[in-house]
Amino acid sequence: MRLLLVTMTLAAAAAYVQVEQISPNGDDYAYPPENNDDLPPEQSPEERKFLDGCVKHFTNECGREIFVNMFEHYGPVTDKCCSQLVAAGETCHITMVNALFVLPEFKSKASSGIPKSKQIWNECAWIVSRESPSPSAIPLEN
Repeated sequence: MRLLLVTMTLAAAAAYVQVEQISPNGDDYAYPPENNDDLPPEQSPEERKFLDGCVKHFTNECGREIFVNMFEHYGPVTDKCCSQLVAAGETCHITMVNALFVLPEFKSKASSGIPKSKQIWNECAWIVSRESPSPSAIPLEN
């Protein structure tokens, strides 16, 4: 299940090309977690289906661009990728981000990654709203 969640979350980030640099390799998990707090929560089939639907909104290029920008600043997310993010919807965005940051290898990055994900959403919502005023901003406080 853990591998499925990691795979699905990274697919939500559209198969980030350099995932080996930020994800642990098999040697890092030679021993089982010491307690259940180190394991991500189980997802229901409905949650998995919802995330699978969210992933379909993104090209690999845009998923990678958005994912990388949550951890490192490579400049603004392009209009094209913002359009895909906003088309996926705020609920998809929040759900994918939450699925990512419950994983032990990303949990320590949540304090900076979650606010950054909200900033990315808000910037993209503003960019897309110039064309059609439909998306709403996510409050920046945690």
